[in-house]
Amino acid sequence: MEPENKNLAPSTQDTSTDPKVNAALLADLSTTDSQFAASLLDSIFIKKEKTTTSLTQPQINVVSKLITSVPTSVMKEAFLDNLSKTNKIKVVNMLNYSQQLLLFTFHNDTQFLTQLFKAYKETQQKQILSILYKKNPYLYESLKKEMKTKTHYIEHVKIEKSSDLTKTYKKERELILDIFQNPSIPKEVAFKESKRLLDHYDLNEVETFTFEIIDAFTDLNIDMNSPPTFLIYLKFYFFMASFLEVFPNTERILKPNLEKTVIFLSNLPSAEWIVKVLNQFPVKIIKLIKEILISYNRQTDSKIRNIYSKLLTTIITAVDSTDCGNVKFVFKNM
Repeated sequence: MEPENKNLAPSTQDTSTDPKVNAALLADLSTTDSQFAASLLDSIFIKKEKTTTSLTQPQINVVSKLITSVPTSVMKEAFLDNLSKTNKIKVVNMLNYSQQLLLFTFHNDTQFLTQLFKAYKETQQKQILSILYKKNPYLYESLKKEMKTKTHYIEHVKIEKSSDLTKTYKKERELILDIFQNPSIPKEVAFKESKRLLDHYDLNEVETFTFEIIDAFTDLNIDMNSPPTFLIYLKFYFFMASFLEVFPNTERILKPNLEKTVIFLSNLPSAEWIVKVLNQFPVKIIKLIKEILISYNRQTDSKIRNIYSKLLTTIITAVDSTDCGNVKFVFKNM
């Protein structure tokens, strides 16, 4: 059961219980299945009756399609609450991973979610926890205890998954800062290390560690004014990209470094160079730079305001005439 959507977010909490469904998803139902679907909708949303009888496999398929087709979490929850435990297990097993992942953002049966959580691979468990970390701390703490064990090695030292980050803080900090500054280490290593930290340690500890790494990097006071220093920042941003998805406050703490990057971009010799350099950053970083630029009117310093405005215009113009991949995607679609 592999993830189908790694950037899944919970659906809008629409309180509507009007049983409107996506007709396209139900178009292939037989007459018998369509009659069952209509009867079930009537029982749940009109009569408010609970289904206690065991469902046949065709009926299980219909219920799973109905859950997928309804537009709000409230309606999905109504279907789940209507089912017995046995029927619910069968229905959820028929849902694709994206739909199952959504259950953790709204379903109120913690015991059932725990049972479901235990069945996932560790990478999937980690994805679920990253979603719940801010959205449902109680469920996060409960499910975290059910994580599958895993062993990692840092410089050939065996460290169990339950290790306290405070015990390896110094080693981890030195390792990460060395990755940034060592020119022989590629940016891909920085990205993999961020994933390792997220996979290995408690998220509360990783969040604190992430902010401290940002502070430590900022204290290095490295000017982005040459290819070697650009590579340092590039690795720093690839390292941070993973945390931006999990820890929203990372954006605010990163802002001074992003503003320094904006000035660096504004000093490049041409629009072609600007988009070429910017295109090397992770999509999330490009998006944050765009957000800084489009807020140029909020800048009280007229010099900075003009720099941001000019750079924004340059990039927008360039993406229409240059093959710049991620930059074009971000400035046109995000």
